[in-house]
Amino acid sequence: MGIVTTLAVAVAAKLIADELKASAPSVTQRALKTAVSILPQDLRVRLSEEWAADVQSYRGEFAQSLRAVGLCWAAVQIQFASKTLARYRSTEPVLAPTSTKTRPARTLLEHMGREIAEECTDSERAACRGILGKPP
Repeated sequence: MGIVTTLAVAVAAKLIADELKASAPSVTQRALKTAVSILPQDLRVRLSEEWAADVQSYRGEFAQSLRAVGLCWAAVQIQFASKTLARYRSTEPVLAPTSTKTRPARTLLEHMGREIAEECTDSERAACRGILGKPP
């Protein structure tokens, strides 16, 4: 009885693994389309090309799918940063994070960006520079 059960579990696991492997390219493409649709309109064309090339540079279908899902999270962060920057682009001062002095919001966001930049990939850094209006 134990050998038959073990054999059945092994066959089922193989079938499930094959199905997941077959669906990986469609998951990758769907995740990339979702990530690009989340981005601000002015960044979509450029980043869709960059991100597609970035995903293809990973070896293995599973790694490509994981990277594409990770880019969805990056797109959410870029969209949030873009909305935040648009909201604070006015000349109204905001409080600096480490002092009671005020400074323009753009300077504050640049300060925050320097702290986060060490964790970003090159394409994410380029997107952030595009949001802040700096050349890539």
